[in-house]
Amino acid sequence: RQNSQRKSTLSNQRSSTGSSCFVDIVNPLGALITVVLALVAFGGSRRWAATSIMLGVCYLTQGVALNIGFNFTAIRLILLSGFFRIVSRGELREIHFNAVDKALVIYGIGQLIIPVIRVGTFGEFVYQLGNLYNVYLSYFVCRALLRDEEEIFSFLKLTAVTLIPLVVIMMFEANTGRNIFAIFPGVGPYSMFRDGHFRANGPFRSPITAGSFGATLALFYSSMIFSRGISRAGVLGLGFSLIIAIPCARSSGPVLGFMLGIGALACW
Repeated sequence: RQNSQRKSTLSNQRSSTGSSCFVDIVNPLGALITVVLALVAFGGSRRWAATSIMLGVCYLTQGVALNIGFNFTAIRLILLSGFFRIVSRGELREIHFNAVDKALVIYGIGQLIIPVIRVGTFGEFVYQLGNLYNVYLSYFVCRALLRDEEEIFSFLKLTAVTLIPLVVIMMFEANTGRNIFAIFPGVGPYSMFRDGHFRANGPFRSPITAGSFGATLALFYSSMIFSRGISRAGVLGLGFSLIIAIPCARSSGPVLGFMLGIGALACW
């Protein structure tokens, strides 16, 4: 009975965030930023189109959304614009599937099927379908926009600059406990407090998510340094990413993930 109650609660929570029977445009400022970034994703250069997706991740919360029976968060709308772009310009056809692409497709299918079988509700299916949308569109849109190592590193250099405001805002939050991103729906105005420190989450749902974002970016910049040697962009990007993950989010999981990733890069 307790297991059934947990499934019902989970289903209700995910149904409330994953679907709605009415149109709901949340937050005019967030809507304006979303439209601008979506236009850049559709009409800008390939590097700026990819950067617009990163800006959406860094500076818009998941509470900025359009509900039309499916919860289109700001980043999903920007990704959709990017998808229309790569289809209309023929950029998607230039992708030649490799083993990594196939592995990601299989992973996405497993991510959809296994939780639905485990929970067994329609709400879970809708929720996991949204996750599959996030995985496939973010991967293949960026796969079509950034085609080789040089373009990826050029994108990372630009991303290092765009991280500066995010780092400043999250450091402010880590020191004051006030989240500036609360001007958007989806995050609270006050930060989590544990072991004598505030844990910043910025535009993300939790400090763990924020830390995972920082740790993942840190591995990209570490690979840039491994591959190209020490550069200003690599060092700045690595430093900014680690600031987000360690002194701001204060999450041990992302730190451990970063250390394991560095070990893997060193072996490679």
